[in-house]
Order: sequence, then structure tokens, then C-alpha cells
Amino acid sequence: MSTEWLDDDGYPSDAALAHIEKWEGPLLELFALVRSIWQYADIGYWSEEDAPADFPRKGTVRRFLVSTGGWSGNESIIRAMQKNRYVWHFSWVQSRRGGHYIFEVAQPAPPPGIVETP
Repeated sequence: MSTEWLDDDGYPSDAALAHIEKWEGPLLELFALVRSIWQYADIGYWSEEDAPADFPRKGTVRRFLVSTGGWSGNESIIRAMQKNRYVWHFSWVQSRRGGHYIFEVAQPAPPPGIVETP
């Protein structure tokens, strides 16, 4: 985790939030960054799983199940993600009362000749 992404109190820095708001790169890389600054990720407020893509997509997705835990730093990260139309449009799946979110990012297709097993 880069120290430039967190302030002295452990909150996401203005630079980190601006970086998220302007993100245009691969979404899996963004979620790795967000995970690195997400408070309480290691005690159940962040989980990931591979899952079959829902219609109309094919293949698999990386599903992120995250909760803000009511912590304002995590809520600031969500607001930064919402401000980025690319990120929100291509990854957001669901929000629930209490600061719970589900995001999905399409997984790259396996190389030709590689068979995925369920």
C-alpha cells in the first residue's frame, strides 16, 4: 500500500480520491488499489469471488462484496467511484441500505485451447 494514498489518520488522501475519480485503466487494477486502502477489509468488510457472469455477459466475473462499515473514509472511496462514470457503469451491480455494495468486473477470456472447469 502506498503511503501517499492515506493521510496521517489513515483516511484516503485527496490524491487517492482524485486518482479514483479519474481512473481510466483496467478495473481489476483499480479494485486492487481500493482494496489496499479500504479500512476493515481484513475483518469481513471486503470479500472477492469468481462467479459466472449473468446474462447477457458470458464467461466469469470477479465479484467484490464490500461494506463501508459506516466508516467515512470508505464512504469517501465509494463517492469517488460514483463520480467516475466509467468505473460505476462497468462495475457497479447493487447497493443496499447500510453501506453494502456489489461490484463485478469481467474476467479476461482464457487463451485459445484452454478449457475452463466449473
